[in-house]
Amino acid sequence: MVCWEVAIGRLRSVCDKPKSEGCISLWQYSLLKRYAEKGLHSRFIDELRLEEVRLNHYSNQVSRMSGLFFFEDEETSGVAVNRWKLSNNNRVTEGVNISASKISKLDSEWITQCLGNESGSDWMHSYWRGEVYGIKPLTEILVSGIGVIESGTIREKAYRWFYNKEPSITSLLSASMICFYYGVEDAGECAPMIFRNENGIKGSFVIKTKSILNADVPSLRERFKSEGFSVPIHPLGDVMKMPDMGGFDIRFEDSEIINIFENIHK
Repeated sequence: MVCWEVAIGRLRSVCDKPKSEGCISLWQYSLLKRYAEKGLHSRFIDELRLEEVRLNHYSNQVSRMSGLFFFEDEETSGVAVNRWKLSNNNRVTEGVNISASKISKLDSEWITQCLGNESGSDWMHSYWRGEVYGIKPLTEILVSGIGVIESGTIREKAYRWFYNKEPSITSLLSASMICFYYGVEDAGECAPMIFRNENGIKGSFVIKTKSILNADVPSLRERFKSEGFSVPIHPLGDVMKMPDMGGFDIRFEDSEIINIFENIHK
């Protein structure tokens, strides 16, 4: 669902939002989903332990669970793509204008080398203190705030993906894009959540529609059009409809994961 937020043109950290208990960042959710699908429970456990260490000792740092992840410049982003062997995955690097209330600069090499590798917890303290791992650090920036994606091309590409793959939701998505353009920060915001249920830990998505329902969307569409912009709505998308998010659910039933999760959310 990162594509959804890209189409709207918005990247917003969970810690920038009111009433965000249980929500995590889209980036972190996508990682946890991959861990669940591949049985990489040790990596999820270490992510939870990292959050536990942060809460207990380094609460001034931005949370990996709720913050946005960036690189400082295109050169550093390119180094990450090559080092993490992402070059052949058609990755796109784009600029984002960020309004941040808090920023943490940390060496991602601690995560690359130690996460899920039974490395204990000492390295977690080094990571949160901002220490460098080895001689080739790769600085990641964790941000609490909201960002606007600069490129209209990448936003249009993301919208076209939904237009072609799930046309019935284009009314809601286009309304979200237009409302956000005119200052409604949470319009159609996609919010992943993880929570405890009777079977373990579950993750799922919600999309916030209240601010769209309260807005005069037809008037905003006309204003948008009068300013020379357009967002095509597919003929199948003439009614506000939510996207199908059932395939994005995740589940963990590991007792160690449950215990750490409950400690963090006391």
